Amino acid sequence: GGFTVDGASKAENAFLLDGQEVTSYRYGTLNAVNNIPTALVKEVQVKTSGFEAEHGGASGGVISVVTKSGTDSLHGEFGAQFATSKLQPNNRFATQNFAPLNASGVPIYQRLYAIQTPKTDTTEFYPTASLGGPIVKEHLWFYGIYSPQVFTGSRTTNFFLPFSPATGPVLIPNTAYGPDTFHVKTKYEYAQGRLDYTVFNNLNGF
Repeated sequence: GGFTVDGASKAENAFLLDGQEVTSYRYGTLNAVNNIPTALVKEVQVKTSGFEAEHGGASGGVISVVTKSGTDSLHGEFGAQFATSKLQPNNRFATQNFAPLNASGVPIYQRLYAIQTPKTDTTEFYPTASLGGPIVKEHLWFYGIYSPQVFTGSRTTNFFLPFSPATGPVLIPNTAYGPDTFHVKTKYEYAQGRLDYTVFNNLNGF
C-alpha cells in the first residue's frame, strides 16, 4: 500500500488532519484510520515540494485534509451511498488442481482451466447525517457528523475433500462437501463534533 512522491518512500510522506499530524510511519498511510468519510472532507491539499518548515519530517509529500465546519446559516446533509457486487462482473475462470482416481486407486492429478470461483456477495453501505450552524452568529459555530461505513459479505462454497476424515491420508474418490456459507460484517464508526470561534479578526480557532 501507500504511494511515493518525488521518488521518496511511502513512509516519508506526512498526513495532516485539521493541522494535526496523523501519519503512520510503519505503513505510510493515515494512522489507525481505515478511511475518511468523504462527507466530512471540505478540502484536500497535496504538497509535493517547497512546503513549510513545520513539515520538515517529510521528504516526500504532505497530504492535508480539512474537515467541514459550521457557518452562519443552518445546514445539514442526510443520505446514503452503497455499492453491491450484484452490479459487478463475475470472477474469471481460474486454474484448479483435481485428483481423480484411476482404476487402481491411484490419483491422477489434472489441471483444469474451466472452474469459475464463486463471487462473494458483498455490499458496501455509507450512511451520513450531519448538521451545522451558528451558536452566536459571526462568532461561534457548531458542526456535527455521523458517517459509519458498513461492509458485509457472504460466500457459498462447494469444496472437495480428497482424504477420508476417518482413515487419514487414504485417498478416496473426490467427494463434494457443503455447500458451506461464510459471512463477514465489518463496521467502522466515524463521528465528529466541532466548534469554531472567532473573537477578533486576528483571533480564531476551533
